[in-house]
Amino acid sequence: KVLLINPHSPKFMASTERFIPLVILYLSSYLKKYGHEVLFVDIHNKQITLKLNSEIFNLEEYYLNSLEQVVAEFQPDLIGISVHFSGRFRPSIELVRLLKNNTPDCRIVLGGIHPSIFPYEILEEYECIDFVLQGESEKTIAELLDAIIAGSHDFKKIDGLGFRENGKVT
Repeated sequence: KVLLINPHSPKFMASTERFIPLVILYLSSYLKKYGHEVLFVDIHNKQITLKLNSEIFNLEEYYLNSLEQVVAEFQPDLIGISVHFSGRFRPSIELVRLLKNNTPDCRIVLGGIHPSIFPYEILEEYECIDFVLQGESEKTIAELLDAIIAGSHDFKKIDGLGFRENGKVT
């Protein structure tokens, strides 16, 4: 099972523009094609809905009120967060920290342009992130998920994947 998340935007970038990054839909379709169960959570558009209703988006409150329940009920093997531009990196880290604090055993992967450019730096600095996808990642995330489900820790064979092995970034 994979939970894919479109994170919220930072406050300085918040707008009323609604979109869903196509990469999340591509990943979802690819994983479903190979028999994986996928759930998509769109925090960005929830943030816009609250803003349009004159409510302030609070990630911790949103997490405690809804996302925590989704994770508990769905019980994903992997959570994927799309950082399709660098402005969403900090909000994604906030989200990863909330997820890891409450579900420490859940594996979390970041993908998108920012992680593709800075895989080493991200894994070096943020221990809460388990994996980074680089470039086009439909095949990479499917292979990662298969390895996790099989209980394998041999990730070296997976092209386009950043991870830690014996404390060292690979």
